[in-house]
Amino acid sequence: MKGKTNAVSGDSGIPAEKVNITLTSNQDSAADLLGTKITLAYGTYTEEYIWEGKTLTLAIPEYVIYTLSFSNVEGYATPPTIEFESMGGNVRQIDALYQCELVVVTVIADSGISVAGQQVTINGVTTTLDVTGVVSQKIPYGTTYSVSVNDLSGYNSPVAQTFTASQAVRNTTLEYAEIKLGVFIQDTNGKLWRSDGWDSSATANGIAVITSSRSFVIALSERGSTPVYNNGYSSSMKLTTFSTQSAAIGNYTGQSNTTAMVSAYGNAKTEAAGYCNNFTFPNGKKGYLGSAGEWQIAYNNKAEIQACLSKVGGSAIANNYHWSSTRAKDADSLNRFWSLEWSRGSWAESDVDYGDIARAFTTL
Repeated sequence: MKGKTNAVSGDSGIPAEKVNITLTSNQDSAADLLGTKITLAYGTYTEEYIWEGKTLTLAIPEYVIYTLSFSNVEGYATPPTIEFESMGGNVRQIDALYQCELVVVTVIADSGISVAGQQVTINGVTTTLDVTGVVSQKIPYGTTYSVSVNDLSGYNSPVAQTFTASQAVRNTTLEYAEIKLGVFIQDTNGKLWRSDGWDSSATANGIAVITSSRSFVIALSERGSTPVYNNGYSSSMKLTTFSTQSAAIGNYTGQSNTTAMVSAYGNAKTEAAGYCNNFTFPNGKKGYLGSAGEWQIAYNNKAEIQACLSKVGGSAIANNYHWSSTRAKDADSLNRFWSLEWSRGSWAESDVDYGDIARAFTTL
């Protein structure tokens, strides 16, 4: 087999069918098709021709059944192989159409920052964005494909989009949404939703609370009547004592407080801390018993938290005392931890054996 750019096939003197072949594209330019191979076959005869951008004329011997096939062009759907029976003196025009969808993806951030360096994946092919934030790719007609971007710190990533290539050009925009301060429903993919914009097809992970200095996620359920530690307190827990309410609500180390408690005595004996330490959020994150400072932030956003819990069918935070992992001063030889009364926002130094409620927190 040898490549030809233009030829007439057939035996001299035998009536032939004249075949004019043109390759076309549904894109503005057919330059992608240059060099495409066209294969003619009939009987034991096979010949390959190279498309140079002009009509290819072949002559086929009379009464033979012949096929014409076309090589693949990257990004395009290949025209099907065609078959005819030649007729002497006949002239046949064949227009083989290569079709693709040119998808043009524009990536932006709602804050206006540059997205250069972010990665866009189209139909499994990943491209790094330049300063324009625009990338394009040809997709063969009939192909179902997805378009997605990687995560950007401090932003919710846009949801991946899925299309089926069916038009010459498709323009689509993916927008990063900056994570603002406030209270959100967090889904198991890490996306944050305002309660009035919650997509019920998503799976809730917890309620995210984000302030200018702190952020955490609160569980959708809680456990009632749980001692924080039911055998008294020991200094081996190595927890700082906060003797006043004002000092206590400045403590934000719930995660390390919980670790210290369960490390010293295990999950079983530190019941509230143990429950939270054993709690696994739907996204797989480990829980902890929130500190007084974290609980105070939660109380400051009480209405929004309750609205988000209600939206996703979570259990409302009960209107009585909830344990924190912040240690209070000793009083009357009793060891105490700070607990918050959710109904009024008041704080109490609760005896470690007192049955307050426990609800797990985790990191954002």
